[in-house]
Amino acid sequence: MPTPSPLLPTPSAKSQLQDRLQLTKELFDENVERLRAEFERALAQAHLCVTFIDNAQSAATEEEEILPPASSPEIVDRKMDADLSPAVAC
Repeated sequence: MPTPSPLLPTPSAKSQLQDRLQLTKELFDENVERLRAEFERALAQAHLCVTFIDNAQSAATEEEEILPPASSPEIVDRKMDADLSPAVAC
């Protein structure tokens, strides 16, 4: 009966290696999918943040164009009129 060569794996060792390789590949694929999902979630959150900041900046710019500066005579006159008007009783 010939003795197996020490360089060649036995059939059972080869089968075990193939099983371990298959399991490792499956775990790797699961990790890739999990990372892809996490990346897409983080990218969506970043997009929401950018949209929020853009909207806030646009609103602030529009407000600056609509409202006169706080120190303008128009604002000062409104404040003085409000201070002089009688209080309304409920």
